[in-house]
Formats: sequence, C-alpha cells, structure tokens
Amino acid sequence: MSCICNHSRIIIINRSVFDKKNLFKYLIDIPNHILYGLNYKSFPKISGNFSRIIIGGMGGSAISGMIYKDIIKDYLDIPIEVYSQEKLPDYIDKETLFIPISYSGTTKETLNMKKNVREAKKIGISSNRNFCKETLYIPGELPPRYGFYYMFSLLLSFSSDLFSKRKIKSALKKTAAAVKENIKRFKKKNSLPYNIALELRDSPILIYAPSIFKSVAYRWKTQFNENSKAYAFSNYFPEFSHNEIVPFIKGKNNFKIITLRSAYETEIETKEMDFFKDFVDFEIEFASSNSIEELVKFVILGDFVSYYLADINNVDPYDITMIDDLKSYIREGGENGK
Repeated sequence: MSCICNHSRIIIINRSVFDKKNLFKYLIDIPNHILYGLNYKSFPKISGNFSRIIIGGMGGSAISGMIYKDIIKDYLDIPIEVYSQEKLPDYIDKETLFIPISYSGTTKETLNMKKNVREAKKIGISSNRNFCKETLYIPGELPPRYGFYYMFSLLLSFSSDLFSKRKIKSALKKTAAAVKENIKRFKKKNSLPYNIALELRDSPILIYAPSIFKSVAYRWKTQFNENSKAYAFSNYFPEFSHNEIVPFIKGKNNFKIITLRSAYETEIETKEMDFFKDFVDFEIEFASSNSIEELVKFVILGDFVSYYLADINNVDPYDITMIDDLKSYIREGGENGK
C-alpha cells in the first residue's frame, strides 16, 4: 500500500466525547461481519435458471448491491442491476431473481419495490426476519451503513452457493483474514486514515476511482456525508476523463482530491489516472491477492477516514438528523410545517 501523505502527527483520540454510541466497535469488528456471511448455514434452495439478478434498495443497503455488482462480474455471466427507485423495469419476469435489501426491513421505497414485483423469485436481506417469505437475516441494532459488510458478504456467499462458484467464498475467506491486519493498524494513534482525515478538514472532497471501484468511491462519498457531515462527491475513470476533467484547465480549486488505484485498472484507465496525478492530494493503492480483497480494503479505509474526520470536525458520527427528519416528514404526509 502507498499513499501520498504529507504529515505525520501523534494523535490522542477521546472517543467518549464525540462517539457517544461507540460506533468504533463496529469498525474493529468488520472481519467478523464478513465471516457471518461465509458461515451462514441456511441459504434457501432455489430451482430454475435465472436470466438476470435485480437488487433493490436505498442508501447503505443499495450500496452493498452496487459494490457487489461491480465485483461479481468477474465470477458470474448473467446481468445484474441495482435500483434505488420505486419504479422497477417491466421486464422483470419468472427468470429474474429479485433481491430487495433493507437493513431495517421498514424502508418505504424498498417495501414498495417488493410489493410491485410479482413474478420474480424473491430473496430478501434484512434484520427483519419477516421482510420476505425467504429472508437472509442479518443482526439488527446497527446504523444501516455499518451493516454493509454483513449484507455484502451475504450477497457473495449466497451467490457462491446458488451458482456453485467456489472461488467467490475462497476469495472472501482470504479477505476476512487479510483485513484484520489493516484494522490493527488503522485503529492506532497516528494511523494512515487519521493522517488523511487531518488533511481533509474544512474542505469539500472529491473521490475518483477506476471503473471497477466506482461504487467504492461512492461509498466513500456517502460515508463522508453521514459520518463526517462533510460535502463529498465521487466519479470514476474513464467517464471522468470525458467531462469532469475539463474544469481542471483552470487549476485546482478549494477541495481535496483522493484517487483509489487498483491492480485491475484497464490500460486506458491507468494512463488517464497517471495523467491526472498532479492534481491529486492522496493516491492510495493496496497489495491484495484478489479483487474482492482489494475492494474491501478500500471500503474499510474509507470508513475509518470518515470516522476520524467526524472527530476532527467535532461532530457525532452517529447523528443523521436530516435523514430522520425527512422520513418523519414523509410519514406525516408532508404536514409537519417544514
């Protein structure tokens, strides 16, 4: 792993002050969340062939599907789509496997998706055992964004069993073992993620990645939004090179730029990202044995950076008041005066 990082400081972190609900415990428990999917013993048996998989969900639940989609194409040869909107395509049929994901099991948009899908075979993922007739259960009482690793590992492990792809579980096992060492380093004082977070204070953040990790970059963006209460935006190569790169002719503006480099970049993506290096504050890469391991290492790093930035910004990483207020507004029919 390498990172362009300009500062090295000794940090004293008093988590009891800014992290009153101790979300940090979920970060250091990530390897066990991954193993949960690997050790899941009651995957339903589904008969028939599928022409496609469609995943429906919102927020952190949808992101687990997005990242799964980006990585699973190396292992499966059927199309996979992820929807974060209530209106689903009309071509969903008996040859479609529909996987609604709602961590709470109460997300209104996802419940509407589930209700409107009639012909497809359904397997839900939720902490609510009654979410679907067939539901892959995950432990409750976490903020949904911290349930990512449960949901992601269940998707991969279920796919491994359903399609008899042993390589998926093998890669996931290696990943669970490998990330333990990263987490040991990340939770220490003066760690890589804290030093990155120090440089992001009071700046909007741009995260760029190659196409294989476009949803990982988006996960970083949403973690900065929710944990750090920071403005953040993401894009990916090569699409970035055909539009968003143009304003940089004026030079770099008042934001910080992070690029996630991958051993699985295409040749063109590598050239484009090398071309853009002069504008980048942090360029990060990991040595990994497979694409799943590399991907999960990046997600974990982003989770730690956004958590530490919450400390630096003096905000509670748990608090999502704006989302809670919006949900209340929707439940009350828009009649709460806001």
